[in-house]
Amino acid sequence: MLYVTKKDILGYVAMWTIRQSPFFPDNLDPILRELQDRIESSSRFQAVKPLPDGYRAMEFTDWRELHGYLVPITESILLFRELNLSTVEKEKGIGVDDPKRSPFTLVGAAFGPKPEDDFVDLDALRRNVCTSIEWEKTRG
Repeated sequence: MLYVTKKDILGYVAMWTIRQSPFFPDNLDPILRELQDRIESSSRFQAVKPLPDGYRAMEFTDWRELHGYLVPITESILLFRELNLSTVEKEKGIGVDDPKRSPFTLVGAAFGPKPEDDFVDLDALRRNVCTSIEWEKTRG
């Protein structure tokens, strides 16, 4: 069983966003603030009674259940989804839901990616957050 606080989630989202970004993410602070608001307003968070120190620890069976909790929350945050845009796409005015956006990017050791063509793989970021929390809670 994993007992997860919102600070656990926010801390690992910040860490993995920075580690996976080709450049320092400009919108990290507003992303974390909106994520905090979404967590606090979620029924799962609201259902947990605060601990004596004021923290609330949500209960998850494993990282997969935590991942299932985070996917809809993070997908509802436009700034988070925009981490998936490359610098080149941003400069061209292409948005995350733009039909002109290519669903695939070719990369390889011989031809890229260049940093300005790189982007954050959001599902990998979420998996890294969830497995890091599980690792800390079960082995830390």
